[in-house]
Amino acid sequence: MIDSVNPLPFAVVRKVVEDELLGGLPLEEVFEFFEEQPLGSASIAQVHRARLRTGREVAVKVQRPNVERRLMSDISVIKTFSMITREIFPVDYYLVCCELEEQLKDEFDFTAEATGMDRIADALERKGRRPAVHVPRSVPGLTSRRVLCMDFVPGAPLSQLREELQRRGIVIEPGSMAEQVFGRKLLTSLTEAFGVMVFEEGFFHADPHPGNIFIRPDGSIALIDFGQTKQINFKFRKQVAELMVRVSEYTKLSDQDSADAKEYLQSLGGFAKSMGVEFLPSAGPSCAGALALWLFDSSRRELPDGYEANELSPNCPVRDVAAFPREFVLLCRMTLLIRGLAMRLNVSWSLADAWRKPAERLLQGELPGCEPPKKSIWKRLSALVRR
Repeated sequence: MIDSVNPLPFAVVRKVVEDELLGGLPLEEVFEFFEEQPLGSASIAQVHRARLRTGREVAVKVQRPNVERRLMSDISVIKTFSMITREIFPVDYYLVCCELEEQLKDEFDFTAEATGMDRIADALERKGRRPAVHVPRSVPGLTSRRVLCMDFVPGAPLSQLREELQRRGIVIEPGSMAEQVFGRKLLTSLTEAFGVMVFEEGFFHADPHPGNIFIRPDGSIALIDFGQTKQINFKFRKQVAELMVRVSEYTKLSDQDSADAKEYLQSLGGFAKSMGVEFLPSAGPSCAGALALWLFDSSRRELPDGYEANELSPNCPVRDVAAFPREFVLLCRMTLLIRGLAMRLNVSWSLADAWRKPAERLLQGELPGCEPPKKSIWKRLSALVRR
């Protein structure tokens, strides 16, 4: 949650909680204490720390009154403007606005957020494994459309971590070994967790940013704020899995200037296009392949055909993209988070390599809910990978 909005008066918070959650009961009937000052305040809601009379430490998310009507009106205006101007701008922002509108609708229903949060927590703990990241759980019976009671997560958001460490007298120099160790642990945890969400569950946290990633006192990673989640169908999961295998295999080619490598790159680009990515007329022949490498392998500093990995460069391949499929919009937010963290922490990181094993397991029908593929399909993919 971003601390960028003036908090609601506590009298308003009390009324919302008592009316929406407690059926008119006083706050003190359920909570041993309820901090008046919020932990964070954002455009849709704010969060307060509290303790139930059972002793359970909780965070209570309270929605701002009338915020749904105001924000949906704003996004409707933006969507209308993007539809009118979609023939003017090279990138089709209308599809992006449509996807964000659908996500925003769900963000106002805290019962849906609680369900999504618990579903992801279950997925990460499936078969008794230790979850790669900690996900808080909702409190049964204490969730409504506008109020959500969940486990309290101690720690500091990643966006404020350096300042928090400095307050404790701990200074981690940029580029130091300590930063490298922390960076690899962070990226490993996030990559593994999102791999489970995408390939196993087909359902993932769709609003990842440094404010929603917490570093707990023991150094472990937690993921909070599940107001935006995304369900993806099995066809798209398989496409993402195959793309990971293809990108990972291309990066292992010893001579990427060879004719075989260029042919492989073209097939990589063709596959990206088959997923629904559209390109501007100005795009080079290897733009689709360069884009796939840029999105899923931040260890690369050079891209094919003169494209550059720096997103601020006019030669970045994403600048030649006209439209992403709607499923890709939120998936890319996650991949760009991991890419951005790797670049900021100066860690060489290939998401494609890290996701290759779960991707192959999905393609081979080994993950929960997956059917084994037809032999001919897997045989063709295996042959392509071995080339």
